[in-house]
Amino acid sequence: MPQRSGGFFHLHLVSDATGETLITVARAAAAQYASVAPIEHIYPLVRTEKQLDRVISEIEAAPGIVLYTMLDSALAERLQAKCREFSIPCMSILDPVLGLFQSYLGAESTKRVGAQHTLNAEYFKRIDALNYTMLHDDGQHTDDLEHADVVLTGVSRTSMRPLAASLLLGAVSACVTVFNNPSPAAASSGTAIGLSNITHQICLPKAQSNGGNEGASRAD
Repeated sequence: MPQRSGGFFHLHLVSDATGETLITVARAAAAQYASVAPIEHIYPLVRTEKQLDRVISEIEAAPGIVLYTMLDSALAERLQAKCREFSIPCMSILDPVLGLFQSYLGAESTKRVGAQHTLNAEYFKRIDALNYTMLHDDGQHTDDLEHADVVLTGVSRTSMRPLAASLLLGAVSACVTVFNNPSPAAASSGTAIGLSNITHQICLPKAQSNGGNEGASRAD
């Protein structure tokens, strides 16, 4: 088996999807070895023989640990065979887990690539919230603010846009409106937050808005 040199080693991560699961597991394992650092070679969306040929060539040029998540058994077996030929370690990080599930559940897996990334109603709800936020940025289209759960008001340079993005990414499944120089009618629904300086972390649910018309909060 080829030996690593210096304080690093090559780590090849081969996936037929985004590789997110594979990368997370590999980095968690590599973090336990503080004296050496991995040089990551990441190969996402490997689904054909031609794509795998390129991966195998790079593995041969820089031997190291090979981890993969590929549901196509033919591609996986070919990768394993080449790694045996090169005398380097190769392992599927999903096969042991799938085998455990199968033995316990007594059912075969469906073998759907990227199954955990299914687009569901919650995903499209977030996309709608993002589109609403962008459409109503900087005081635009204030005639339908009744659909907003949070309304941010303030002058320029008070970090309204970063706050709006944080609210969207922080599991707030409602719309955020960002605008400058608001009219009195603009802050007529949802939670109104006035910003007069660099804002602190704010996350106010619509249920705390007292009807959405009074008591606007201010972050100084």
